[in-house]
Amino acid sequence: MSYKNKGVNSDRQEKGYYSDELKRRWVMAVSQPGASLSKVAQQQGVSVSALSKWCKQYRQPEAATLLPIAIQPAENPSAATETTDDSLAPQE
Repeated sequence: MSYKNKGVNSDRQEKGYYSDELKRRWVMAVSQPGASLSKVAQQQGVSVSALSKWCKQYRQPEAATLLPIAIQPAENPSAATETTDDSLAPQE
């Protein structure tokens, strides 16, 4: 049985090597509604583990949302260094 001319991966350079553009297209295909990693991997003739690795490699991390904060100076700076919690005191 020969798998050479299946026509699945016409963008394939040689056995085991795929262009970055092709990998990115497959990663985008996985993120489409109704698509799954295993389904896309099977359709493209690549292993699920390889496609999973490319998804981690090429997916853009979601941007973090930074919220503004206001820092108030302490009313009594010397009070900030005093501890009144007995649980922090050395035990005899």
